[in-house]
Amino acid sequence: MRKHAYLPTLVWITLLGCGDGDTPTTRGPRSSTLAHAIAQDFATRHQAQASVACFLAFGAGVCAAELTDGTTIPIAVHDAGSAWEWHIEPMLVDAAPIEAHVRAMLADLGIAQDVACGARLRALADGERIACKLSGGGTAFATVAPGGKLSVELALDADTATARTMTRDDLTQMSNALQHADGDAGVE
Repeated sequence: MRKHAYLPTLVWITLLGCGDGDTPTTRGPRSSTLAHAIAQDFATRHQAQASVACFLAFGAGVCAAELTDGTTIPIAVHDAGSAWEWHIEPMLVDAAPIEAHVRAMLADLGIAQDVACGARLRALADGERIACKLSGGGTAFATVAPGGKLSVELALDADTATARTMTRDDLTQMSNALQHADGDAGVE
């Protein structure tokens, strides 16, 4: 068993060796050239400066764009024949329109609070929600559907916001604690 312990290391070194050179098709650019092109395209498409690093092998690859605020955006890359194509695997969401929408909702309710949704750009998985902080201590929970439809749930105070972030296990533990305090048997 011990004599094959080097195999995973050898595979990793081999893949790293392909990462900075031409792809096996010999048409592709060096990974640093592709990274630079993606950084420029990213700035044009999303109006955000990013440093991009790429790993290319066998006609496919993965890159990561790191924004100035430290946010990392994963980018999938593939050889489309005449050029490399790239796309962001998860959905890329801009926080500014979400913040504007939540501000408008609060204004419609006559509530004077500001909202901050964190990083300007972020990658979201399907169904993942963004927790935007309200200046009054609450949270606006925003979910963006793949087509761009936005749904927002407002938790206007800190206690409600905390309750909305609790997991099923948290709620079960609270229920058990309350029942034990009353002398009842807990929920299982």
